[in-house]
Amino acid sequence: MTKTVAAVLWDFAWTLMAPEPTGRWLARGLAEAGVQVQAEEQAAWAAKAAAAGFPGPATPRRDLTPDQLAAWRHRALGPEIHEAVYRDLLERAGLPWPQAAQALYRRHMTADGWQRYPDAVDVLKRLTAAGLACGVVSNIGWDIRVPLDSAGLLPYLGTVVCSYEEGVRKPDPALFAIACERLGVDPARTLMVGDSPHADSGGEALGIRTVPVSKQPPDCRPAGLLPVLAAAQLR
Repeated sequence: MTKTVAAVLWDFAWTLMAPEPTGRWLARGLAEAGVQVQAEEQAAWAAKAAAAGFPGPATPRRDLTPDQLAAWRHRALGPEIHEAVYRDLLERAGLPWPQAAQALYRRHMTADGWQRYPDAVDVLKRLTAAGLACGVVSNIGWDIRVPLDSAGLLPYLGTVVCSYEEGVRKPDPALFAIACERLGVDPARTLMVGDSPHADSGGEALGIRTVPVSKQPPDCRPAGLLPVLAAAQLR
């Protein structure tokens, strides 16, 4: 017999929120750094930046050495390695504005650098109104509470568990266990919603049921979270 769902855990990137488009990230980062660029040149470099994995988090489409790939996969375990990996990617992308590197790096960690999925507030509100606990479990190298708060999502989250703060990353079940413990819920009565079949299914070892969502920009996925309500037996 299926147990009643008591909690829903959420991934952050490409689930509740998505990074701004590469072109906007580049334009606003350059503007913050005081760099003026012709529109045509900026568009060409935006395409190159997207191929290099910016603004993230997206695995770079360019070839990585084994060491670079290992660093990329572990970037969410601490702010220092996160910044080092990001800056290495900026350098390898060949963007010709070294004076803008800091602004571009900081830009993707601001509230303005992220977009909320259209149905996120409504779904979280309905879940919490029905008495279900909600929390975030994210592989991330910086504090996502600022964009979550700016987007109006933080008040519905009982906990935000970040890999860089815990020293462990998904799919390790330990990260999911931390979230369940903080929410005071049984993993067997918990759902995990996320876009990564590999990382977000790590909680299944504890009895957590995975609910996948597609990795698409917010304007292409306006109602992608609504199936979570059915999975939580609310509709």
